[in-house]
Amino acid sequence: MKKRVKKRGFPFGVFFLLLFLLLMLGGAVTVSYFYFGIKNDIAEVETTTKEYSTTLAEAFTDVAGLSYRYKNYTQLTTLFRDKIQDNTIAEAFFVLADGTIVVHSNRDVERELQGNIANDEFAYNIDMIMMPLRRRERTIRFNEYNILNKRVPFTRLEKNLIRQYFYKNIFVNGWLVTKAVYVKKQRTEAAVGTVNFILGKDKIYSLIFRYIKEVTLIASVLGVLSFVIAFFVSIIVYVRYRKLYRMIEEQDIMEPHTAQGSGGDTSPRIEDADGPAQPVDESLLVAAGIGVDEDAAYQAPEPAYQYSREAIHFDVQKTVKDAIPVKKRREGSIR
Repeated sequence: MKKRVKKRGFPFGVFFLLLFLLLMLGGAVTVSYFYFGIKNDIAEVETTTKEYSTTLAEAFTDVAGLSYRYKNYTQLTTLFRDKIQDNTIAEAFFVLADGTIVVHSNRDVERELQGNIANDEFAYNIDMIMMPLRRRERTIRFNEYNILNKRVPFTRLEKNLIRQYFYKNIFVNGWLVTKAVYVKKQRTEAAVGTVNFILGKDKIYSLIFRYIKEVTLIASVLGVLSFVIAFFVSIIVYVRYRKLYRMIEEQDIMEPHTAQGSGGDTSPRIEDADGPAQPVDESLLVAAGIGVDEDAAYQAPEPAYQYSREAIHFDVQKTVKDAIPVKKRREGSIR
């Protein structure tokens, strides 16, 4: 009985399984890139900002000490108002111990403060600004600092996620760099004020937004590539399966014709190099010892045709001629 091979359509199982695996792989690559990339870059931005701001504060403190000693603030004013604008520093100012502003990088802000930061305690944290002065510290302090009227451009949920996984200080929107200014008075040095830089975290915010944009693009590209690869592989599987089905179908069609052509003849055949195979008499094979089991008992081959007693008939009335040839008879008479 002919076994029928069931035809199958497009291999959706292979397609969806391969697509799922590729999407999982692409997702893992994307998440790893986003997680490790953004953490390393944020740490690098923070380190770079701290290095150049502390170096700048060190130089400005020396200039501020000389300017205060000689009561000449022209050079210091130029540094604060021209050089600071070329950097990411939001504000730079030199204040005395009572909060009096000696130099400020923004004239409008200095005017609003009426020459003293104590007039706006909400915008300026006096305790943090004067801390090196009150503690008599000579080192530069780099602290987290909240800038008034400057918001973090993320929702509360986004800030919680960023704080948990990427940057713990995302709720604080700036830094404060401060260093005490010492001036020589007779044989001693006295702290007269502090030089301060207020820096925003705009670079970190821009970095996060850039990574979100890049990750969205990467995820989209990997998703499309995953779909194309899964579809292409599924097409190959489908074509190969259809080819295999045709081969099986052709084999099933050829088998009945082969059986009909043989006609049930199971006798041995010998192939001739110049023609088709010819049947062979089994008695010849027996005589030649081909295909005979030596351990089996010998059986004489049956004659090709057996004569029965009825088939043998003699005519007794018919004269029997001399069976001796004439030539032989003549030779006998001569002798």
